[in-house]
Amino acid sequence: MRSVKPRYSSAVMLVRWGREGWEVFLVRRGRKSRFMPGFYALIGGKVDREDRELAMRYGYLAEEVTAIRELFEEVGIFLHSSLTSEQYRGLCSRRGELLSGELSFAELLEEVGVELEVSSLFPLGVRTTPEFAPIRYRTQFYLALFPTSQEVDFHGEELEDGRWAGARVWLERWQREGLPLPPPVRHLLEFLVSVSSSSLEEVVESLRVFDDSLYTGRVYLVQFEPSVLMLPLATGTIAPATHTNCYFLGQKEFYILDPAASEGEGSEDCLLRAIDQLSEEGRRPRGILLTHHHRDHVGGVVLLQRRFSLPLLAHRWTLEDLPFDLEGEVYCLEDGEVLETDVGGWEVLHTPGHARGHLCFYLRPRGVLLAGDMVSTISTIFIPPFPEGDLGLYMGSLERLLDLSPRWLFPSHGPPTCFGRERIASYLRHRRMRERQILEALSGGREDFEELFCAVYGEEELSSEAQVLARLSLRSGLEKLVREGRVVEKGEGRYSLNL
Repeated sequence: MRSVKPRYSSAVMLVRWGREGWEVFLVRRGRKSRFMPGFYALIGGKVDREDRELAMRYGYLAEEVTAIRELFEEVGIFLHSSLTSEQYRGLCSRRGELLSGELSFAELLEEVGVELEVSSLFPLGVRTTPEFAPIRYRTQFYLALFPTSQEVDFHGEELEDGRWAGARVWLERWQREGLPLPPPVRHLLEFLVSVSSSSLEEVVESLRVFDDSLYTGRVYLVQFEPSVLMLPLATGTIAPATHTNCYFLGQKEFYILDPAASEGEGSEDCLLRAIDQLSEEGRRPRGILLTHHHRDHVGGVVLLQRRFSLPLLAHRWTLEDLPFDLEGEVYCLEDGEVLETDVGGWEVLHTPGHARGHLCFYLRPRGVLLAGDMVSTISTIFIPPFPEGDLGLYMGSLERLLDLSPRWLFPSHGPPTCFGRERIASYLRHRRMRERQILEALSGGREDFEELFCAVYGEEELSSEAQVLARLSLRSGLEKLVREGRVVEKGEGRYSLNL
């Protein structure tokens, strides 16, 4: 399986010394942002062709040019050691043209008469988005001191908010209320909190250790929310996904949810090393939880039971459907049970449809939903025809999850989202749209299965594998409508409306 190639990008930690020590300016990404929507992030963006051309002209790194440009575009701050107030006003007066694309960054500098320089940027480390993500970046991080003669004016089209707060305040909000912080930003804030001096040189020295090399030889456990650790494991899952997320629930004692290790993918070793790392911190595994029985979720169950003698907890139908014989202690989870941990009680929710024994787990006080294969953040969810799947039950399960209004949604495939309810609602809209397409095709006289397939999926470019799944999905949709009495199956792959 091939992961997405990371794009080059830059991010700037804009800081100032305040009453509470070092303060950081973070911007909240808009809901339509392709990368981490809704997260409070540093200022930055990807390196583009013009950045590379400008870098060659001045003899700088392209990432440095990107950092200077993005800082000005997003929040109106232009880093320069000797910028006059007249030049700054000139730059700001033309910023709208830059944002609209009427003016390039190079043209703006030339027309205002400003030479680009990067001496106010302090390079930190490089971090690369983990391989599980559908969009990946190789980000060069920089530190910059806020120029007090300038004013922050964040660009509202891409950003919803922007504000100053002490590094400790940002971290307290993340701990207390689950404020959406990208893990690299949280790590930088943790480094910054340890610096009590107002010396910028000391800050730069402390933060320079922040780099991919920190994790050499270690398994990177991703933490978006204080209650959950995430370990993406390479599995033979359905494209476009390449990984299945394994989760660790609890602090001192933790449950392992969906140990999706697969032989030949290197994920068995990754899973064991992750548990060893947690054990070195004085933590220990308490049991294995399963959302459902599919192979890309359960590959490490026997391995963990043999190594750690852990009990297996799942719905009874999941236990019946597992593709291997059970060896150790098992416990049947029922809808409405609560699994107590030192981060709170996780409610067990039976959500059939994708699989008859599918479970979700909900930490109500923090609005955190572990959604399994009910929802993905990188694709739709495949619902096989009956009896393996049931589209009607699946949509009912989605409605139940929607009523919870979760803030955080952690899927089995793809990164988490802090717009949990919105993601579930979008899935319901998609399913209802497909249903309307089927009914409209039938009302238009298309009765043959192949005619219906062309009507529903004909305008979509599908790989051979995706076509197989799409045909099965169409059968699931037709089965649902037949059971509801809205469609009649006439035999030999023909259907009609039940008028």
